[in-house]
Amino acid sequence: VEQLLEDKAGNLWVTSLCCGASRFDGESFQTFTTSDGLPDNWVTGMYEDRDGGLWFKMGDGLSRYDGSTFRTFTTQDGLPGNKTDGMLHDHRGTLWVGTNRGLARFEGERFTAVAELSGPMWGRIEEDDAGNVWFGTKTDGVARYDGRRFTTFSNEDGLAGARFKYHDPDG
Repeated sequence: VEQLLEDKAGNLWVTSLCCGASRFDGESFQTFTTSDGLPDNWVTGMYEDRDGGLWFKMGDGLSRYDGSTFRTFTTQDGLPGNKTDGMLHDHRGTLWVGTNRGLARFEGERFTAVAELSGPMWGRIEEDDAGNVWFGTKTDGVARYDGRRFTTFSNEDGLAGARFKYHDPDG
């Protein structure tokens, strides 16, 4: 078991590093694999967006499940990298995704890479009470987006540590 998530409908989802993802509706499990539309059975995590769409994180991109079908997004759809980590749907309606090759935002049908944060994004993405979005990076500390611009904070700014420890087997 890699992650557990309760969706807005009350279903419990379980992801695994071998066998896809399973949904428990309170009575029985239904498992989703490559035969159901996932591009990979190695599911490292998931995220539910504000619209109730479920995003499955894999080494080969992201898949969004709308309740009946999966749609997969990769670098061909604008992701800077196919390995994904942190995700957040902020109060402005922007869906942010951190990848092994930078940050992206979802713009309706495809992703757009964020030029200001092009390094590995292994860490959480959070929104504070003021509406600022915070991003953990692999080597450059944390970054804040205030709705207009990005500001990066590192050791020089008093941050306790600027490196996020993550072992990427592919470098």
